[in-house]
Amino acid sequence: MPNETYTLTVTSDKITIEAVTQTGVIRAAQTLLQLASGTNDNGGTASLQGVVITDWPAFKVRGFMHDVGRSFLSFDELKREIDNLSRFKVNVFHWHLTEKLAWRFEVKAYPQLTAAENMTRYAGQFYTQDQCRELVDYAAERGVTVIPEIDMPGHSAAFKTAMGFDMQSDEGVAALKVVLDEVAEVFADAPYIHIGGDEVTITYPNFLQTMADYVRGKGKKVVMWNRLVAGPPTAALCDMTQMWATSGRVVSGLPNIDCRYNYTN
Repeated sequence: MPNETYTLTVTSDKITIEAVTQTGVIRAAQTLLQLASGTNDNGGTASLQGVVITDWPAFKVRGFMHDVGRSFLSFDELKREIDNLSRFKVNVFHWHLTEKLAWRFEVKAYPQLTAAENMTRYAGQFYTQDQCRELVDYAAERGVTVIPEIDMPGHSAAFKTAMGFDMQSDEGVAALKVVLDEVAEVFADAPYIHIGGDEVTITYPNFLQTMADYVRGKGKKVVMWNRLVAGPPTAALCDMTQMWATSGRVVSGLPNIDCRYNYTN
């Protein structure tokens, strides 16, 4: 994640921003917006208090997940969501694109994944690859990193319905590699791909290791839920864990995201 540190100085005749990355400039601009908010209620010119602020985040990842597999938001609404995340200096948008109810990421090789007949909620609603690229660029301009999630091998009934076979099969693994090829190409600037791994017993030999190695081979880092049915993921399986609920356990030597029931349905 980029260094977000900045210093903002407001004097009587000048505003100065100093930062080591573009992201720091974006954070400073949001602070300026907050300082000006509420000072022009009568329609006049906004005013700024004279300040010197040096600011940096306490946590490297301050994320927000939207599960569009279970729900669906219009593309314009997603942009408004990104705007609000940026305003409050939330720096990661975790885009949970697949679920048992629906698959929302367009896969050119397998159009049946996003066919209406293979969805049980918001049937036929999905995001094109061009939209995904556009949202990544839109978020980046606002200092927000998009982390896409293709959940595997659990939460995948929509995949099985569309493809006619389970993810935990030779056919399933081969198809998922094709899917990940397209995900990595569309989300070219994403440092991580989240591959889930949760709430299902692994029956296919070395399934998670195989998929993690494939993601890393695409030049991406791997995120997995924590915990898995078999316990916390290991450093061999992932590069960052996301602790869901109170069952997650810190994995030594890895970044661990604490995500405990902070969930709005």
